[in-house]
Amino acid sequence: MPLNVPEPKISVVIPTCNRTGFLAEAIRSALDQTVDILEVIVIDDASDTDPCPALAHFGDRVRCARLDSRVGASRARNRGVELARGNIVAFLDDDDLWRPEKTELQLAAMGDWAEACLCSAQELGRPPHRPWHVPMTEDRLRAHSPCGTSGLIATRAVMLAEPFDPDILRGEDWDVYVRIARRGTLAHIERPLYFRRTGHARITTEAIRQSPEELLQAAAVAHKHRAWLGERAFRRRIANTLLMFIARRQGRLRYVMASLRHAGLRATVSELAGKFRR
Repeated sequence: MPLNVPEPKISVVIPTCNRTGFLAEAIRSALDQTVDILEVIVIDDASDTDPCPALAHFGDRVRCARLDSRVGASRARNRGVELARGNIVAFLDDDDLWRPEKTELQLAAMGDWAEACLCSAQELGRPPHRPWHVPMTEDRLRAHSPCGTSGLIATRAVMLAEPFDPDILRGEDWDVYVRIARRGTLAHIERPLYFRRTGHARITTEAIRQSPEELLQAAAVAHKHRAWLGERAFRRRIANTLLMFIARRQGRLRYVMASLRHAGLRATVSELAGKFRR
């Protein structure tokens, strides 16, 4: 069983805001797990229309808390952790889906030592990526975030100690993973245990419309962990932020020049070369 949790009781936290089209399906995938789910907590971040009445058919295992004003996904998730009655908290985005065995396999991977576990993702309707048969290490986290928040399960205690940082506008999930990994209690399963939807508005895809200046503001998470990253990995993250979606952008030169200025020649060339190879 997970660290200091003799009998796991699982609360699932789903933040939502003006995106009810997939919410019921996400909730059903949480309730249909192969282990018992104590409750699903939907935190509505002050949507224009209250989604809670439409969830009544799920019964008592689905609780809905509606916030009075919009606070963002990080504060919404933290509120869900505060409300959770379980000693284990799993996070699910309102447009993602879990495989039925997800939480069971992650609890097993946590064993009696881990405070949290991550898993890989698969895009819905597409074949899974080739799994990485390498352990989750700090060096690996320096280069890559293995999943979004839908892949995170953790003890409630560690999420109270290491909450989502509301000042991080992008990469708030990676920020949590780094902090837990530095505690030495982060497990990982390389199998894709949840599905990500694509083709609609997500925080990550909205970045395609942002200017280089806006992207640099969103890179606060890299600056927060700059000393831990080391200068080389820090510059690679800045280059990655500025050059994401570069093939689909207008005014591409602006983004390349910004990367050269803020990340340096080596990181910029390395990031561009990696995109061409892919």
